[in-house]
This record gives sequence, C-alpha cells and structure tokens, in this order.
Amino acid sequence: MTEIPQTIDDFLNSSRLTHVAMNEDGTRIVAVVDTVEVSGQISSLVYQIDQKNQVPILLASRQQRVTSVCAVGAEKIYLSEQIPRQSGNVVVEIEENGREREITRVERVRSMDSNEDNGSVLIQCIAPDRIERRSSDYLQHRLRQHYPVRMNDTDTVEILEFFTLDTVTRKLRRHHQDLAQLSIEHEAFPHPDGLRVLANRVRHLQGEIRIDLVLADLINGTVEVVHEEADSRLLAGPISMDGKFTAVQEMHLNERSERRSLAVVDLDTFSRSSLGSGWDRWPTPLAWYPYENSILVRADDEGSTSLFKASVDHDCVEKLADDEGAYGTSLIHPRTADIYSVHATLRNSGHLTRVRNRISTTLGIPEDQPQFEGRQHAITILNREGMPIKCWLTLPHTAGSETPVPLVVWVHGGPAVSWAGWRWARSPWPLVAQGVAVLMPDIAMSTGYGQDFIDRGWGDWGGTPLNDLLDVTSEVGQRSDIDTTRKAVIGTSFGGYLATWAAARTKKFQAAISHAGIWDLELFHPTTDDPARFRRRMPATMRRRHSPRWWVHEIDIPMLISQGGRDTCVPREQAFLQWSELLSSSALSENDQGQSPHRFLYLPTEGHRISTIHGIRDWYRAVTGFLSEQFFVDVPGESAYQSSDTRITPGRGNNDG
Repeated sequence: MTEIPQTIDDFLNSSRLTHVAMNEDGTRIVAVVDTVEVSGQISSLVYQIDQKNQVPILLASRQQRVTSVCAVGAEKIYLSEQIPRQSGNVVVEIEENGREREITRVERVRSMDSNEDNGSVLIQCIAPDRIERRSSDYLQHRLRQHYPVRMNDTDTVEILEFFTLDTVTRKLRRHHQDLAQLSIEHEAFPHPDGLRVLANRVRHLQGEIRIDLVLADLINGTVEVVHEEADSRLLAGPISMDGKFTAVQEMHLNERSERRSLAVVDLDTFSRSSLGSGWDRWPTPLAWYPYENSILVRADDEGSTSLFKASVDHDCVEKLADDEGAYGTSLIHPRTADIYSVHATLRNSGHLTRVRNRISTTLGIPEDQPQFEGRQHAITILNREGMPIKCWLTLPHTAGSETPVPLVVWVHGGPAVSWAGWRWARSPWPLVAQGVAVLMPDIAMSTGYGQDFIDRGWGDWGGTPLNDLLDVTSEVGQRSDIDTTRKAVIGTSFGGYLATWAAARTKKFQAAISHAGIWDLELFHPTTDDPARFRRRMPATMRRRHSPRWWVHEIDIPMLISQGGRDTCVPREQAFLQWSELLSSSALSENDQGQSPHRFLYLPTEGHRISTIHGIRDWYRAVTGFLSEQFFVDVPGESAYQSSDTRITPGRGNNDG
C-alpha cells in the first residue's frame, strides 16, 4: 500500500498479519491477514507461500475473523473463526481443492497444533469454568474461594479446555476436564506423544498466587509438578522433538531486581540447567531446531527484538538477524532451518519474513502497508550519569526551525519492556499526523540493554526512570524544530504512572495523558490480579513515597485520564480515585462553575490493553482532541487524523459507548 492514511479510521483499517503456521515437513506455510471495515468488522484472508518463488498465493477469503490456523500434511488446513454475535468459534477444514467443512463449534480457540504422527490436531480453548456454566446466574453472582476475584480482564473464571480432532475421521474428543488450574495467561505446549501438555498451573497461597510448571495428562487429568514456584518461576516453553527436554524462561523476582534467563529442563528427572550463562538479555524460547540440540530464542537487544540461536551443547548464543524492529511468531523450516517470522517496526505493523544466513527477506504478506508522512530517527542521548538512552524521535513533515512543533514524550508500559516493534494502540503516527513530534525513550528498567540497566530503576519507580525521562526531554527540547513551550507526557500502565508522577513532581510539561496508570501504589498492589508479583516489585517504602496521589495538589497542568472498565491488572478504581481527586484537590480543580481542564475517557468494554477497533479509535480521538485543546494544533485539510464520522470532543465522563 502506497497510500497515506488520511483519518484515524484509515489508520486502523490497515491490513494486519495475525497468524502463521507450517506443516510438520515444511512443505506448506500459511498465513492469515486480517482486514478491517470502517464498521469495525474484521474479516480474514488466508495465504499460502509458494516456497519455490517465495510469493504468496491466496487460498481463502473468510467473512469472519480467523482466530487460529493449523496446516496438516499437504492437503488440509484448519481454521477457527469467530461466530457472529457469539463468544465461541467454529472450526473449519479446508482441503487443497478448496472444499470446506464445518467440523465443530467450541469456546474461544487459543491455538491449534498438528501431530502428524498420530493424525490429529490438538485444539486449546479458553472457556468459562464449567461450575459457573451450570448456574444461570453466573454472570451476576459468584462465590469465590481464592484471590483474585477478577483476573485476565474478566469477571468470569476462565479455564483451558483441550480437544483432539482426528484428521481422518473428523471425530472430536474432549479431554479430561479436571485441569481448571492451568493458567490461561501462559502458553501450553503439546508433548510429541500427543497425550500431555507442558503448562503453567495457578496455585493459591495466603491470598496470592504462585505459578508452577506442570506436565498435564490430557487422558486421565493427572498433573505432574515439574517445578513449584518458590524463589523462582519457570514459564512453560517448547518441548524437544524427542520429548525429553523443554526450554523454559526462568524468572527470579524480588524487591531488589527481576532477572530472567534461559534454562533446559529434563522431563524425566525434572532437573534443570542454565543456558546462555553470562548473557544478560531476557530470552523467550520459541522452538527447538530439528536434528540439532539448539533452541530458537527471541530477546530484546539494543532497541530491537531479535532472534537468537542458543546451543545447548556449547552453552553459547548466536544472533540470527540484525534488523531493527521486532520479531514475533517464528517457525523453523525442518529441512532448511530457515526462519519464517512476523517482523514489525515502528513504521510497519508486520510482514512475513524469511531469515536465512543472517539475511532477512520480506515475503509480501500482507500485500499492502500504510505509508506515513514524517521523519523517524533512532537517537541516543546521554543522561545525567553519562549513560546512553536510546530513543525514537518521529517528526511531522512541517517541523523546522521556522515552524517548531509541540513535543509529546511517550513512556512505554511494563516497566520492563522496550519500544521495539509495532503497537496499534501506542503508535506515534496519529499524533505526528496532527503536527506533533513524538519522542519514545527506552528509559531505566527497559529491556535489551543489560541487567544493570533494569536494576538501576528497580524499586525506584519515581526516581531514576523520571530522571531519564527529564534528561531526554531536555536534550530533544534544544532542537530548533521543537517548541519547548508546548510539551506533553503520555503513557500507558507504568508509562501512565510515570506521566502522572511527572505532572505531580516536575514543571517540565504543559499537559499529561495517562491510560491505565497507577495513582496509589499502596492500594494497587493488593488489588491487582497478580499481587505477589507486584509486591516483590514494589518495596513498602516506595509504595508511599512514590505514589502520585499524595502530590495531587502539585498537579497544575491539564490531564487526560483514560481507563478500561474490565482492567484487572490496574483496576479501574485507580482511575476513578485519580479523577475524583484531580477535580477536588489538584491545582486545576473544578471551579464554582464546575469547570476544569482535566478530562476523563472511560472505555467500559476494554481491558488493561485497548484491543478493539472502536476502543482504539475513540482513544486516539480523545488524545488528539485533548492535545489540540492544549496546544492549539490544527493541521488544515485531511492530512490531520480526524475521524471520518463525528469527532469526540473529550469531556467529563466521555465513554466509548
């Protein structure tokens, strides 16, 4: 696509690559591309890669959104599709000649994995707990035995369900149902024997949760505990082709630090050994290489999310590609060892890419991608300690020494993540199209720069990260194309917290925007859906000292607060409390006429992340409208991202309904 999006709707309606699958011998690679209508309705296109010519061939056009795909042999693919106006999915078989059959209807499909040795497909579904389903009132009344009450952005207790589909007889077998404690937050990996899965189990202890690593038998429902969380947590990972080992991410978390590393676990003895000793990145194992004792790994590295090959025999790690951006879902070709991966950048929402001999090649899926007006640069700024801080600065084409533009500094969430790659709900381009420059820094606690870079901000949320934020803002503010009298700070989750903290503790910005930010750390950590994790991340002294709530009287700039109503990570009560106290106690509280420059956007159907097309659209409209209100930004004509329908003017109590 060579077109430049003219509206927020154009931006959101761009095609997006969502799923990639490969059959077991590598002769068939399929990909799913979602297309979005103005109404928000999503349909899907299914492609196959012609491996000889490395070009895509359209296999099927689906009216409904495809939620998972699986390639079986040379003749069949299986899709799960959304059922209109329902929460479940329909599983469809498509043969090579184009003939299709509806196989079954199940709850929300999370993944489908083929096992060609026994001619089956393992279907993983997320479903309401069967105990709740027996009650007609389960949507309203729930008797709980454990904390948390709400989890995974829902009021419903959800569980994993497993089905095996016989690809010859097309019969579906529902597996043992006594696996309700398996975590739906973490991926479950099929064992090559087709009878077991490696997964994480939720265990309740003294009002908190622990995450154990288990082997679950799908036939009889028994669970073998591979590792019980105590001082470390093992997150399930891929299993070797012979079924003897698994590669996992090992996580150590306490008030002083969080460390993540790679480990290999023997599935007979449950003993584990570290892999990649001395490598201080945070790796996620993706797949075992066929016919060699190595693992494909993804990790943030110097501002990119890169692919690596970790050798078990030699305990060494090799980088496979030097591209900027982020690699996501990645598959290893069993014969050539080529990597087929979804690769995205801050400019590109994701292309199917082949990595061979450290060279990446784009394969033309999706066929169109939006082009954006504006200049984007990766820059490095030295902070007050002399430490390099990597940033991405995106400027509108109008920016110049004679026409300086406002600056928005965008803080990422996490806090232990990086800005590498694409995020639909956290993109600079709708703001840049409005005539605003956007600075996206990887400040203290960002991943990809070594463990020391993470540790320097640990337990000091309002200290070192804020200093980094102020240092990069001051440096960029010296540019002649930046108007230093018009600066805003924006962020989501941890970024929303830091944006609010900057508004309360500094005088560097003229406006602030916070989505799903934390207002009171003391109230937050026992009410989030994983309290043990955040209790260890937040020393008791920090919770009080670094809570923006206690500095509300110092907030003298307009703030836009937004919040998803289903958020269980940062419960909505944090935003409600912040909104109430901004209007009552900030330096810009409501006057006698009930007026205040603060704004609140409530998104009742969104969770911690804004994920629906309508929610993302309304959030961008609120953000750009708020910035226009504060900075008088008005780029004439349709080059500014205005909605193609009635524009929302942010106001008190606005919502997405």
